[in-house]
Amino acid sequence: MTDPPSDTATARHRGKGPAPLNVTGYLLAVGTGVLADQLFYIVLSWTLLEITGSESLTGLIASLGSLPRALLLLPGGHVAEQRGYRNVAVAASIMRLLVEMLVVLPLHEQYFARLCVTSVLFGVVEAFYLPSLQSMVTTVTHGKDVRKVQSSYAAAQRLGIVAAPMAAGLLLEKVSIRLVFACIALVSFVSLLLLWRTGEFAKAMAGKAPGQYRDTPSGDSVSTMSEIVSALRMLCFDRELMPLLLLVAVSEFAASGLTNAGYTFLAAFRGWSALEMGAVLSAFSAGALCATVAVAAKGARGTKQAIGAAIVVMGIAFSLSGTFPAQHQSSLMAALAGACGGVSSTLLMASYIEAAERFRVAIALSLLNLVSFGTSSVSMYLCGRLSEAMGAPQAFVVFGLLLAFAGAVFACTSRSRRRAHGS
Repeated sequence: MTDPPSDTATARHRGKGPAPLNVTGYLLAVGTGVLADQLFYIVLSWTLLEITGSESLTGLIASLGSLPRALLLLPGGHVAEQRGYRNVAVAASIMRLLVEMLVVLPLHEQYFARLCVTSVLFGVVEAFYLPSLQSMVTTVTHGKDVRKVQSSYAAAQRLGIVAAPMAAGLLLEKVSIRLVFACIALVSFVSLLLLWRTGEFAKAMAGKAPGQYRDTPSGDSVSTMSEIVSALRMLCFDRELMPLLLLVAVSEFAASGLTNAGYTFLAAFRGWSALEMGAVLSAFSAGALCATVAVAAKGARGTKQAIGAAIVVMGIAFSLSGTFPAQHQSSLMAALAGACGGVSSTLLMASYIEAAERFRVAIALSLLNLVSFGTSSVSMYLCGRLSEAMGAPQAFVVFGLLLAFAGAVFACTSRSRRRAHGS
């Protein structure tokens, strides 16, 4: 026998139709949460470079958070399924706020060490925060409204990503590093409050209490894990999904290294201010947002050749963004790279989900996130090493050409497979 839900927000919305204010609160929590995440990583890389003066060491420390995040994503999703999406999201938000407060405390002599520890802990918390927050899309409303909320969720994410670089640049220009991290913690606190006030619908409709999301009993965890391993094995050897996963791995490896750390190194190389660096990153994010909205409005339909072509152009634009000396020229090429990235990522995700429908979609998406975050952790470190050894512009050229090569290979092999199937 299941006890009745004790969560007041969940009980408040039980049995009612979709509440617009409930969805709005959730989307605001998503947007502010993404804003806090992006601010944290941008400010972290800038601060580390100022303290160490080493691109390779900065890339290594910044990547420390990506590795535990990648390794713990599957367990994080499993915990969210067992304990309840909202419960885990709120708990992870509280932990994230506490982690951010580590770098706000006035302990000057331990500041570098605290940045390193904070980077690792932040990645651990994100592994539980991200899957639970995204899964709440299916519980903050129900019925046909779920698809609408999913589209709004993506838009809220993009808006947070667009706002972060300029906000980071302004904060780094105007206030001390400790106050910048205090502002990030404040944004996270606002996100936490909004999330705390968000209710859930779907469990009441299914007659289940919070945390009882799965039909599989908790005692069957061994069989559940064996099913996951079996599904992952099938996914990795699937002829249609494997090329898409490989493309995600290469494109995320190149793009995330440049956007998460590369532009920080380029700003130091060119002598740009934090505000100028933020303007370049904002141009990239704005291009990605506009392209994503445009493609989504047309139904996210496109051929695999279009995906490859967009990635080729994105790679060339990244290379030019790093080699152009003027900040406005770099911003223009960053916007083009972002637009092509928005097109390719939206079409690539649509193709991946369509191909994954033959499997367990949740596990397929977890594998996709695992590949994405796993490669980004290595990418930031290698981007730092290349920038230190060759210079930041040369690192942009190397990573950009890698992107262009991967896109060209994907487009050509997709055409070959299409002709083979046609014959």
